[in-house]
Amino acid sequence: FGKLQATGNQRLSTRRLLKIAGYPEGQKFNPEDLETVRKRLRRSGIFSAITLVEAETLNPDNSMDVALTVVEQKPRRIGAAFELSTTDGGMVSAYWLHRNLLGGGERFRVDAEVSDVNANSDGLDYSFGMRLERPATLHPDITGYADLELDRDSEPEYYEKGASFALGFNYIRSERLTADIALKFDYAKINYGTGYFDFSIIALPASVTWDRRDNIYNAKKGFWLSGELTPFIGVNDTGSGTQVIGEGRIYRSVMKDEKLTFAGRARLGTVIGPDILDVTPDYLFFEGGGGSVRGHSYESLGFDVPIEGTDYEAYVGGQSTVNINLEARYQVRPKIGAVFFVDAAQIWDEGAWQGNTLWEAGTGVGVRYDTPIGPIRLDVGTPINPRDDDASRFQLYLGLGQAF
Repeated sequence: FGKLQATGNQRLSTRRLLKIAGYPEGQKFNPEDLETVRKRLRRSGIFSAITLVEAETLNPDNSMDVALTVVEQKPRRIGAAFELSTTDGGMVSAYWLHRNLLGGGERFRVDAEVSDVNANSDGLDYSFGMRLERPATLHPDITGYADLELDRDSEPEYYEKGASFALGFNYIRSERLTADIALKFDYAKINYGTGYFDFSIIALPASVTWDRRDNIYNAKKGFWLSGELTPFIGVNDTGSGTQVIGEGRIYRSVMKDEKLTFAGRARLGTVIGPDILDVTPDYLFFEGGGGSVRGHSYESLGFDVPIEGTDYEAYVGGQSTVNINLEARYQVRPKIGAVFFVDAAQIWDEGAWQGNTLWEAGTGVGVRYDTPIGPIRLDVGTPINPRDDDASRFQLYLGLGQAF
């Protein structure tokens, strides 16, 4: 590799452009390394077009220069979304994005959301977030970031106000292997009906993801693995300990043209160290709903834990959990598929999967309609173990992409 001759950048400085590209000047030529440069520039989100052209003649030292031409996207973007639920009311969200905030490829995004508008039993929920990312921090494949989140959650069982701030690094080893580590401060103020409980922690969350699926939107074969380890120190009366989460997904297809696909997901987690009421609620594990057990309501599986010195109980998630999802996906026509699924989850009120336990399971069928950005998903679920307080025997889920 000889020199990289870069042109076309207007708002982004050339120095930062070369940092983001991570061009291997002086190293032995390899076409795959040139493709890696292209991928780094593309995932920065700054450019609408990227062209790399090899020189037709070599330099006297037998090196080959490369010409890079880029076209920058418009720096700002806005977006909005809405959602309507018969039980949870309406949700409205919006974001504002700047792709090159300080001229070095920094990506700045502001998000805001209001939900549970005219909900049956909840008050309004609010969330606000800001995130600043800087590509090529320390290394071309490392993105540094600062993240701030504020939220208010008003549920029938509890009221929560929270804030978190994190400084971290995201490492993209390849498109299939990524890692993340951060230093994070979390604060939550919870009212279970007896007054406020304060939770403050300093945490060091770290995660690794290995993706070997053949298609991230509609996998037919392969697997996906993720592991998270979050040691945390509690401030004042908040407990200290470690949260561990692991998740695996596997896909296998049979029949001609892979018409029938069996998909499975297993997720487990636990918090080791403090008692359940000494753990910040966001680190506990609720189950139920579209992300865990279809057929049951959102966060329907949790514990009512007596609050010492009162006649009240706190509704909290489990301190340990296991969640399993199984699907059989059949391609009826080129763009239409049918799905049969079974979901189940179990939670414990102590760490390391000890103590009292609760479980729930659901089953159902669904339809998929393939689009270029993934299948449109419609599922209808019903509880296998219905409870007297279930709002409905059927739950309807509509979304984009497979359930997992």
